Amino acid sequence: MSFHALEIGYVFGDWDNASRWWSMANFLAQASGAKTPDPGLMGDDKKVSENMMAMWTQFARAGDPNVNGLITWPAYDAAADKYLYIAEPLQLKTGFSKVAQKK
Repeated sequence: MSFHALEIGYVFGDWDNASRWWSMANFLAQASGAKTPDPGLMGDDKKVSENMMAMWTQFARAGDPNVNGLITWPAYDAAADKYLYIAEPLQLKTGFSKVAQKK
């Protein structure tokens, strides 16, 4: 489980916690079930951050998040029910409607 805005550190390249944002966000993380204020950031977090920055920048620039060399992220189609699982490695999965219904 995660909280709204957890992606901010990744989107702005703070995968290494240089800004101490993760420490400030700890109160939200605890409300979402975090057991420690240390997010345990590792090398994979750097790659996730780099991929997110590339995709968000591309989307802002062109209205399409797809970046050459990364996974193809198709527009959502309810019939296909695909979504991008943002982790290392990036993965295209199906069944978003089932994931979204879980609480």
